[in-house]
Amino acid sequence: MQSGSYRPSIVFLISLILGFGFVNPAKCQELYQSQFEEAFKAELSGDLSAAETIFQDLLNKTQSPRVELELARIQYQQGKYTEAKQHFLNVSKQEIPFVVRGKISQYLKDIETREGDLKFSVSYFRDSNPRQVTSDRVVEVLGFPMRYNPPVENKSLNVIRYNLEGKKYWDTSYPLFLRFNYLANEYMDSPLHSSSLGLNAVIRPSRKSKYSFGVTSEFHEQDRETVLKVNTLSATRSFDFKGWQNYLKISSGEMGYPKGSALDGDIQAIESTFMLKPINQNVRPVLSFVKRRKNSDLDFYSFSSRGFAVGLTGVIQPLQAHFDLSTSYNETEYGARDPIYLKQRDDNARTTQLNLQFTGLNVKGFVPVLNIRRTNQRSNIGVYRYKQQAVGISVEKIF
Repeated sequence: MQSGSYRPSIVFLISLILGFGFVNPAKCQELYQSQFEEAFKAELSGDLSAAETIFQDLLNKTQSPRVELELARIQYQQGKYTEAKQHFLNVSKQEIPFVVRGKISQYLKDIETREGDLKFSVSYFRDSNPRQVTSDRVVEVLGFPMRYNPPVENKSLNVIRYNLEGKKYWDTSYPLFLRFNYLANEYMDSPLHSSSLGLNAVIRPSRKSKYSFGVTSEFHEQDRETVLKVNTLSATRSFDFKGWQNYLKISSGEMGYPKGSALDGDIQAIESTFMLKPINQNVRPVLSFVKRRKNSDLDFYSFSSRGFAVGLTGVIQPLQAHFDLSTSYNETEYGARDPIYLKQRDDNARTTQLNLQFTGLNVKGFVPVLNIRRTNQRSNIGVYRYKQQAVGISVEKIF
């Protein structure tokens, strides 16, 4: 969405009138149609300031979400992102069609991207299995059954998580987007500690291009030592088809350990996400597929995986909350027989997750979020089977 790229149409105006469901459209047209026409004529002639003044006057008279949406759109075109963002947020709290809500979401995301932002969140949650240790007490090693006792520190733990995320966008002939994300987990009453740092840069060939190209670096730390580095290159293509939005991403890179290891290897992935047609004005289904491959010097560390996820995203109007609910299934096949467990490893994992963001409870920019996650991994090798549940609450703020 670029400045000046939007032009009002009769179809758009009718859809807004029907979508917002005015109690008496005829009366609204009779009283304010001339001002609407005057505002749109001002916009078409390039006088956005005059159009803004007219819509602001109409909003003061009517308190109409339709008028507020038009005002926000005009302010967006003028680069008044702070004012436009507030009006878009006000409209999004109303009972509006999902299509309109989706357009508002696009505007808000674009504003955040253009302005750049810094988001901080702190979470408290309980992790039932922080080391993802199996619940089996007897495992086979070299073909012999052996008693397995999980480490004492793997008991259920309370965790404090800190997350800092920053984004910046440069609107040039070759639009550039930079992002960093730092996450740290502090396990209470335990020496366990983990953290990760991600750096991502994405560039597009032009403002209107549906292609983008990125480079990503990730650093993962366990117990205050860097244990894994991942570097990838990616290409993404977006599609729009009959109300569906699709993103296809291909990536390739390498993963390894600072001192070198047999676990080092090359990685490739293909990911596809479909935003399907809305079910109703508040809920939209999401479907995604992913296929990954890792090649390592040792075949039993190489693997091929494939999976899918089905989810719903939308708004729970009575709670003034945004939700994301998803369930996923992933299969992983390893390249050769494990020399210790004498089997070719084959895993499958099922994960269900719910994030509930209570936007209506915004206090000075701080918003509470409920997070629930459950994973059940099965494997033909007992030591790799595990179950894990985590429930927590976080507070986040965008600066």
